[in-house]
Amino acid sequence: MGKTRMKKGMFIGSIVLAFSLATTTSAFATTDPTKALKTKITQLTNQVNSLKKQVTSLTSKNKSLQSQVTSLTNNNKSLQSQVNSLTSKNNSLQTQVNTITGQKNTLQSQVTTLTNENKKLKALVPTVKAGKIFDNGVATGQSNFVTMGGKSYVEIDSIIPTLTGYTDINYNYDNTNLYLGVKPVNGSISLTKLTPYSYSGDVQWNNWYDDIFKINNKEYLEGLTARVYDGLFGEFTYKIDNKYSKLSFKLGIDDRTEFAYNAKVIIYGDNNPIFTSSNINYLDDAIDYSINVKGYKYIKIKMIGTDYDNSYPVMANPILTP
Repeated sequence: MGKTRMKKGMFIGSIVLAFSLATTTSAFATTDPTKALKTKITQLTNQVNSLKKQVTSLTSKNKSLQSQVTSLTNNNKSLQSQVNSLTSKNNSLQTQVNTITGQKNTLQSQVTTLTNENKKLKALVPTVKAGKIFDNGVATGQSNFVTMGGKSYVEIDSIIPTLTGYTDINYNYDNTNLYLGVKPVNGSISLTKLTPYSYSGDVQWNNWYDDIFKINNKEYLEGLTARVYDGLFGEFTYKIDNKYSKLSFKLGIDDRTEFAYNAKVIIYGDNNPIFTSSNINYLDDAIDYSINVKGYKYIKIKMIGTDYDNSYPVMANPILTP
């Protein structure tokens, strides 16, 4: 019994082993290990070749990118240089802008100042109108009348002859001063400022009996006069000590003479007659004279009446000039 079972077991085991061997043999017979490896190697080789192609492609791309990087780097350097240049120019322009802004502010301040001054000047713009000059109701001349800044002005060449009787040779305006009669020079003096060395008769100087002189309705602030008639005269003697060369004056009859009588004036230099006037007529304009007194130590002015009643001859505005 026991042997029989053993034999059965051995038999079964033989069958299993035989089946296993048969299976293994069949497997070896179906799969060739060398062929599988070759296939695998082929696949890997293909993969390597593919990777090599990719590497080659990427290397080429890398070179291209590197070239682009180099180009961009150079471009960047160029752009940075341009940026630096533009920054410098911008700073320079900003400086100019600041300077111009400062100048603009200065000019604006000047404009404001000039605008204010212009407003003031506009208020002073003169108005000019032509008109006539009337003396005691009688039209004696014409002039342009100027109104400016609330004041009125008249032309010198129009008003002076009307008010004083001076012609354009008897007055002068030098853009600073107005000179009526003799224009003073260094050392010039009015004879009325000197005290007579001697005098005789009913005489007056500097004023007409505490009033101003008036010849044909024209007034004179300085002068000499005497009450004279036939047989009565007035004299003034002045020491000039050779200091002067010319005596300029006007001669006329004062309007307050009682009657229409005439007179004469004689001037002596060191007792020698050097001037004799023609008859001086009542209500005539004053006549201008200028005589040489150079080299004389003293001069004497003698006023003489030519009629039988009082007359008042006037030597107006007498000026001694060196």
